[in-house]
Amino acid sequence: MRIYRANTVLSLNVRTPAGTRHVTFTPQTLGTSILMTEDAVLQEALERHPAFNRRFFLIADDDDTDKSVRRRAHTDERKCGDPSPALF
Repeated sequence: MRIYRANTVLSLNVRTPAGTRHVTFTPQTLGTSILMTEDAVLQEALERHPAFNRRFFLIADDDDTDKSVRRRAHTDERKCGDPSPALF
């Protein structure tokens, strides 16, 4: 599972081999939003989107067994101004 975070409430269209797909990030407190997905096709489409690493970012990849990834994601949430603990 990969988790993406935006510093705004985000909704966008991505192109997949099956066609165009509309994706909506889930709003969080303080104006941020997240998207969690296990769909490899959607992950690939998101990471090809022009807004990737500009308007939204990959914050965690559960395929990594290293706990430092989880710690880094938790730290990134704090930097975004979210006082709540990580969601995973």
